[in-house]
Amino acid sequence: MKSTIGKFFSSPLKIIITLIILGALSITGLELTNTTHLFHSGPKSNFPTTSTKGGGSTYNQKGQSQASPSSNSSSSSSTTNSSTNSSNPVNKTPGQNTANTYLITPWGNFVSNHHPGQNGTPLTETSVCNTTQGATCDISFTNGTATESLPAQVASSNGATFWSNWSLSSIGLTPGNWKITATATLDGQTKTATDPMELVVPQ
Repeated sequence: MKSTIGKFFSSPLKIIITLIILGALSITGLELTNTTHLFHSGPKSNFPTTSTKGGGSTYNQKGQSQASPSSNSSSSSSTTNSSTNSSNPVNKTPGQNTANTYLITPWGNFVSNHHPGQNGTPLTETSVCNTTQGATCDISFTNGTATESLPAQVASSNGATFWSNWSLSSIGLTPGNWKITATATLDGQTKTATDPMELVVPQ
């Protein structure tokens, strides 16, 4: 047996054939493991690029300021809003138009003393009307068919207006019991409030 193998490898032609077979087997192994690419192409390293839908913005470079259409539109919107706000008359100084402002029912000390002249108290009063800023407020006094009123005034920026140290006789209040009513008006709205106590004017 050994002599047969020895005779086989002793022939130069057979040695060459053996080397060729071994080489072919080695190349086949390398090809199958993608180590070499002699007989087939390698894997693609560059894939075709496709546009991304809904992906990153064109203006995504950090540290760079780009004038995008959205920023222009927001600037335009801001300008529009600011110009609209500047022309909006709401919450301006008293006496100016305050359209669409909610009117608060008047409240406060409509008179400072419901029994003036008693126990040596003065016959003068101080009245307060609290309501919505810019609203007109007046305080009226009713006794039977007679009604007398303080002059209407506009509520200031804090929503209050005052009548200080007015005398009973200055508006024609005669002795008797007077029902007190405060009325606030603003842009067609009217709210009234009645004092639960009457003003008692002495004889």
